[in-house]
Amino acid sequence: MSEKKKIKLACSLIQLNPEFNKKRFIELINVEEFTAMELKQRMHHTTLVIH
Repeated sequence: MSEKKKIKLACSLIQLNPEFNKKRFIELINVEEFTAMELKQRMHHTTLVIH
């Protein structure tokens, strides 16, 4: 996921929940292995970071 897409997702989540921590989300979503993960693994990781 590109940095631009991560920011766009974070901004969308802020619209749903104004208390959502955009900075923390972007910090946690950025792991070295993310680009090497399969789609299902990336979705699982993203879901865990959101919660």
